[in-house]
Amino acid sequence: MVDRIELDSQTLQEFNSFEKDSTQEILKVENLKEIMQNKNNASGKIIATTLKKYIH
Repeated sequence: MVDRIELDSQTLQEFNSFEKDSTQEILKVENLKEIMQNKNNASGKIIATTLKKYIH
């Protein structure tokens, strides 16, 4: 079992192993929407995301 922080760290490390500094952390959905709608970002980039479920 791994915690979410460790899983996020492993995912970032794995993506960066293919291309250094190729990841960007986005903390708000609004920021992700802006990036996806920006025509200047249409450079063949792949957007991968993780969702976190918080139990109250």
